[in-house]
Amino acid sequence: MTFFTKRLRSQGRKGFTMIELIVVIAIVGILTALVVPALTHDNRPARGKSLAKDMFYVTQDAMTDLKSVSSGGVLPSGDTIFYADMDIQGRITACGVFVPTSMVDPKEDFNDAAHTLGDTIEHRRLYDKLDSVFKKNLTGAEGMQGCLIAVVDYDYRVREAYWVEEDAATNAGDLLNTATGRTFVDDDKLTSGYLCTAFPTKYSSAAGAYAVFTHD
Repeated sequence: MTFFTKRLRSQGRKGFTMIELIVVIAIVGILTALVVPALTHDNRPARGKSLAKDMFYVTQDAMTDLKSVSSGGVLPSGDTIFYADMDIQGRITACGVFVPTSMVDPKEDFNDAAHTLGDTIEHRRLYDKLDSVFKKNLTGAEGMQGCLIAVVDYDYRVREAYWVEEDAATNAGDLLNTATGRTFVDDDKLTSGYLCTAFPTKYSSAAGAYAVFTHD
């Protein structure tokens, strides 16, 4: 009788230990679900700046290649803006170009039949190059849905690059057309409330350059 009692007590102790383990795992899971999103959100400005930096150098590499084979005149005398849209999974879904005007930014994907800059052989070479390098090199940033922007001058130099936050209700392309959305209120946020990070500066300081965003 003593043997069976010990067995039951032993099995009961093991069962209790298993329940404790399940409870601990559940608590850890709940805490992880609460803490990880907060940490990820806090890290978004740094990740956005890293994306802007990648956009800067990827675009500059493409422009350097273009300049080496171009006879000139591919880019207009003012600044040109190239963009890459990133979804919530960190994939580039669309790339394109638009030439800024006072308050309206006609935006065209590289896949469109007609383009703002023109439709010459050199333009098509530029579109194909940028479409390829953006989709190849600007991926893997899960949770960073937004629009990557590079401002390029007529001499094929990238002035600055940005990552602008997007969500299901707001498209960064629309945000660029909003006067208040163009203005920083602090280091990483626009007056619209959306995150926006830049490399190497928060806005263009070069004389005569087009500033996508300005600072209060």
